[in-house]
Amino acid sequence: MSEEEARARLPSLVREMAQSCPEIDLDDSRITRLGKIFDQLSPTLVRQVHNRMQAEMSISGDKMGMFVERYGISAAEARLLATLVEGRTVVEHAGLAGISINTARTHMRRLLDKSGAANQLDLLRKFFET
Repeated sequence: MSEEEARARLPSLVREMAQSCPEIDLDDSRITRLGKIFDQLSPTLVRQVHNRMQAEMSISGDKMGMFVERYGISAAEARLLATLVEGRTVVEHAGLAGISINTARTHMRRLLDKSGAANQLDLLRKFFET
């Protein structure tokens, strides 16, 4: 992929990533501003950022999709799992998702029950082994 193609594709990659992360709120004006920032990057950096974002989306999307399907995870539970995969806590997820801590803990219990994981660490281990 040429540098121009990668540069043109970056804003849409950011939009796609934002759609899979409920805590990221990107409207069109922010995407436009990101495009202007991308215009300032060197060609090498543009290609590196593009390739990394594309690889991350493919890996995390495939893993999440397989895990959700295998264990029958709901959308809310999948959002919590994605937050945990990022290294955040259940309490942080509650704040980011705009839900109560009790609701986030209920989602956590359901994730553990559905996956058969003993605890959060075991859940993440199962996820990364998927």
